[in-house]
Amino acid sequence: MRCDLRHLPRRRPSVRTTARVAVVAAGLLVLAACNPIQVDSRTGAVTSGATFQAVPTTVTVGGATIPAIDLQFRWCDALEFTNIPAGTPPDTKTSWSLAKRAIVKNAGGTTLFTNTGYPNEPRPTGWSQSETSDNGELDHIIVPTGGVSGALTIQARCTSYVIGGSAPSVTWTFPACTTATRACPLTTEGSFNYGP
Repeated sequence: MRCDLRHLPRRRPSVRTTARVAVVAAGLLVLAACNPIQVDSRTGAVTSGATFQAVPTTVTVGGATIPAIDLQFRWCDALEFTNIPAGTPPDTKTSWSLAKRAIVKNAGGTTLFTNTGYPNEPRPTGWSQSETSDNGELDHIIVPTGGVSGALTIQARCTSYVIGGSAPSVTWTFPACTTATRACPLTTEGSFNYGP
């Protein structure tokens, strides 16, 4: 799902410079806030354009090029509650920024990689994570898989949860993918969780 910016004012030649700057700023605000995961606070219905896929790639570690997987997230930067009941206290939290998290296990169930924030998590040398501040940009977690044989199981999620952070948190979890080819097809499916 893409943002439709046709509703934004169009620039006219006679518009002053300050007005043009305001139009550009409004466009940037729309892009930054566009397409969050939305949860209807009354019905629990979820609207999401969030996507996940895994793509085989390579990474250079110590001068050697080794296999890796590129875990790709899109539209998974923010979540908000909509249809807030009248009378809800004004300080009630209704929107969250989300971080991308993943767990990668081998065929025997041993965790090869995780970035969930707990101490002593396995993270292979050469791993990296890039997240943009603009919702809709492709975000990546690169996980080296050199020397790993057999199928991998990948669990990806976007969450506001931070160890030691304030509760409650929100999480959007994509279906687990088990793959021997290091590729997981693009999915828009997921499940929402709200809790401590």
